Amino acid sequence: MKREHINWEKTEGITFLHDIGIKEKDVVIDFGCGAGFYCISAAFIVGAGGKVYAIDKSGNGFRSLRDRYSQSGLNNIEMIKTNGELDLNLQNEIADVALLYDVLHYFSDQNRKNLIKEMRRLLKKEAILSIHPTHLTDYEQLINAITEAGFVYKGNCKGHLIHYNFFEESFVYNFKKV
Repeated sequence: MKREHINWEKTEGITFLHDIGIKEKDVVIDFGCGAGFYCISAAFIVGAGGKVYAIDKSGNGFRSLRDRYSQSGLNNIEMIKTNGELDLNLQNEIADVALLYDVLHYFSDQNRKNLIKEMRRLLKKEAILSIHPTHLTDYEQLINAITEAGFVYKGNCKGHLIHYNFFEESFVYNFKKV
């Protein structure tokens, strides 16, 4: 893990996730978390009274996440390895924020809609769905699918983000469950 990534998790990552609406004692789902860059930042924000679910199909990044997690003194991240299923074994309306960062392009249109429906099931009323739709070109279709699933578009947030272990200036799009 590069030192600049670890520094980002403790500084810019926290600021960025705070700006999208994550706060102390929240429950956050990071679906497709990879190496968990956003998980660590979110865990710092939510503190001991909150929780972060780090969910990934491959689980390849969990070792790195676990190492950084244990070194940080945090104890509020639960790592969940899936087999690619979209029906997560979590209770209804458990989360305040769901992050779908750099993951939506892995799904067909129908499975993308299924994932959005699953996030709606897991999110509390007025909760935030935040997406970083890298590698997708039809943003209008994506926004329509999200609003049809019962979310209201709340705007975007620009930041210095991590994408494939590189930094980039990019936007995330935020929605609120209604």
